[in-house]
Amino acid sequence: NGSGSAPANGNLDITTTDGSYGDIGTTIAPTSGKFYVEFTIKSDTDRAMIGIASNSTFAANTQFHTLPDAWAYYSTGGVLYNNSASSNFGDSYGPNDVIGIALDKDNNKLYFSKNGTFQNSSNPSAGTGGIDISGVSGKPSFFIVNDVSSAAKTSVAFNAGQRPFAPSSAPT
Repeated sequence: NGSGSAPANGNLDITTTDGSYGDIGTTIAPTSGKFYVEFTIKSDTDRAMIGIASNSTFAANTQFHTLPDAWAYYSTGGVLYNNSASSNFGDSYGPNDVIGIALDKDNNKLYFSKNGTFQNSSNPSAGTGGIDISGVSGKPSFFIVNDVSSAAKTSVAFNAGQRPFAPSSAPT
């Protein structure tokens, strides 16, 4: 699904390309354990989606947020998408914001943060709140970025620990 995205800098910088809606995801997809990654928004046209998708979802030839095994935090309005359904979730985001994803595959929970503040009153360190992802228990999950506009571009920098995380972002 990454044909609409242009990776650079060792595949850590991603820019979606015009007219393609390109989902692009990590090559490592955990099935268990706890993980934290960040996406720094370099440019956004109010159409970015950042989230996770299972291997079967990510292999499909469609935008990941429209499928049942995927969750996407949308820049416009801070809406959460799963299986094409949207719900109020958190703050909108744009250029210079850092979106964190805490993925707890052991407890089937997903958390999103904006600039170090976990959204929707959740706290992965305490195990409170979080999005229930038990429907994908045992399935690998990829971290994904997407732009849902066919005429716009979003650019992000991916951080999986190769540089320090944003201050106070990563859960303990």
